[in-house]
Amino acid sequence: MRHLSKRKIHFGISDKANCKRLCCAVSVAFAMTLLAPKLALANEDVLDIDAEVELKLEPLDGITTVCDDHVEAKGWNDPTKPFSVSVGMGIVLVEPGHPNYINERQNAYDKAVLEAKGNILEALRAKVARQVSTRIFAGNFPEPATDEGAAASVDNRDLKSAFKKSLEVVHRELDKELASTAPPEPETAEEADDIVATLGGETFNNAVNTISREMLIGTSRGFVAETSRKGKKGEVCVVMVTSDNLRNVARAIVSQDPSYLPKAKVGKPLSQHIPNPKTNKGLMELLTSYGVQIVRDENGNYAVISYAQAGAKSSSQLMLKAAKEEALARAQGDLRTFMGEIALKTKNSQNYTNYKELADGGEIYEGGSALDVAIESASSALDIVGAKPKFWGVKHPVSKQPIAGAILVWTPASMKKSQDEINANNQPIKKATNPAKNSSSTRLKSNGSVGISGSSGASTTEDDF
Repeated sequence: MRHLSKRKIHFGISDKANCKRLCCAVSVAFAMTLLAPKLALANEDVLDIDAEVELKLEPLDGITTVCDDHVEAKGWNDPTKPFSVSVGMGIVLVEPGHPNYINERQNAYDKAVLEAKGNILEALRAKVARQVSTRIFAGNFPEPATDEGAAASVDNRDLKSAFKKSLEVVHRELDKELASTAPPEPETAEEADDIVATLGGETFNNAVNTISREMLIGTSRGFVAETSRKGKKGEVCVVMVTSDNLRNVARAIVSQDPSYLPKAKVGKPLSQHIPNPKTNKGLMELLTSYGVQIVRDENGNYAVISYAQAGAKSSSQLMLKAAKEEALARAQGDLRTFMGEIALKTKNSQNYTNYKELADGGEIYEGGSALDVAIESASSALDIVGAKPKFWGVKHPVSKQPIAGAILVWTPASMKKSQDEINANNQPIKKATNPAKNSSSTRLKSNGSVGISGSSGASTTEDDF
């Protein structure tokens, strides 16, 4: 009985050990079940070298403009539309408050127009030339040998000649003198690069030259936007438009023949197309109105409006008058360009690289790029018949500088009226049989030291016109 009891005790201890082993195995299995997804995810993060890395990119301002957004929103880039558009941008090179700030705003518009026209030229036709090359070299080739077998760089003077021997002595003395005046040894690594032997290197050059030249007729602006910030340079962007209808409007002005004018849909009265300078809203719109705009009136006729402005050097009457004339000249110039121009754009672009590896383990790299773009527009003298000016003025809201603006309006009716007046003025003058007995006079009245006032033609009525 004692023996059996021992055996039972032995088996009991063994069962407890097995039970512990079983519990441990179950615990480990349970733990592995819980940790398996996390381990798998961690292992995937470590091993998945193709996993995408999200980079936050910062958009760069200044590449596109408000005008690009306007074209996109309007869908004007659709090639099926009967017109084409191009965008240009000009920088106002001085900040608000500069004496020439107002004129630089107008200059920025003109530069934007030229850029847009340059894009039109390249879209129509561009003659492009390109030259690209690369070169890899290692070591240095020996100097070419002469007929006598000596290197070309060796001085082959005839030493048998006593005269030349004496010259050799002189040469050696001169070499000593030159050695004494040699520049000092380089002290920096950059200076030492110039004298370290070159093992080899690589060069690259890419040059592109383009030229576009076309006759442009009837190119007008479809949209203008200006940005002006105190203490910063501003910019002006423009959307230029070309179409067959616009070209025919230009031909009508050039030929003074209204039959060229295409049929147009009925629009709103001309007075509603031009911003009202007597309202704040109108002045704000005029402040950013530049160039030639084509509109349609309530009778379905085309009208051409040219806007321009100039800065006055002061608010005196004389300076404001001068600014008005300058603004009018620019408006007339824009209208003349609308009638036709020869436009030319040239562009030279180069990218280059020069790389060398040196014997001391160093390297020399030189590289860069260069660009030269030129856009020109030329219009010969032509008559503009029937364009009547209007003027406006305001102080710039940021710089507070005085601005004089000009609005030049052309319509078929104004052209016809001017033609009639020209013809009437050119009629032959007949000799008068009854000289005029009555004459008018002008009288001036003085009010002492304050000033002088007067009038002329007080008896004139409307029937006289």
